[in-house]
Amino acid sequence: YVDDYAGEFSKDIEPTKEYGTAMMDLSKGLIAVYKSGATSCPQTNPYCVKKEYFVPAWTLHNSVGRYAYGTRLSERDLLTGATMGGNRYTEVCARISGGLQSDFCSNPVEPHAYSGPFIAYSAAKPADGTTRPVYRCYNSASTSYFYTLNASECSAASVYSMNPNVPLFYVSINKTPEMMRALRRCYGSSDTTTPSNYMAVDVARCPAAS
Repeated sequence: YVDDYAGEFSKDIEPTKEYGTAMMDLSKGLIAVYKSGATSCPQTNPYCVKKEYFVPAWTLHNSVGRYAYGTRLSERDLLTGATMGGNRYTEVCARISGGLQSDFCSNPVEPHAYSGPFIAYSAAKPADGTTRPVYRCYNSASTSYFYTLNASECSAASVYSMNPNVPLFYVSINKTPEMMRALRRCYGSSDTTTPSNYMAVDVARCPAAS
């Protein structure tokens, strides 16, 4: 499960199950910095140090039906840039109104919205064991990426890990108020005649053609 819609999205900054009063304390601390007249937020102030609980998972799609997922802005910019030539990817946007702030582009009628984007965990939760790592692999024979919970799948012939033994992100094994959208691994021709590996978000099953 992915896509946090909980503590940091609370409309009234009430304490939450996931973070307790953390978000309310953060807001109070940053307001105090602003009211002090400071022109920047010093890293010596604990409220000014950004805590990366989550990572955005950008979803990219190209003209032949290939999908790619990444958690680094520089990687997204590379794959969607002109240097990719005919293999250039296009970012899949979140189906939200354009006025909302987000790490993702927005398009209320995004045709590939079933494939992402989404938010995932940036690290494991070893205390309760409720997260699993997701690895990114590349198949040079089919020139496509695929994603797996099992790192050993990246060691097959003509397949290699994009970043050996380092997960791309972590997912929750349970549906929670924080991670509510099911993430499924699919293979097939979801929207083109070219079979490809991709992930489907918040759907009961992979699309019919997969």
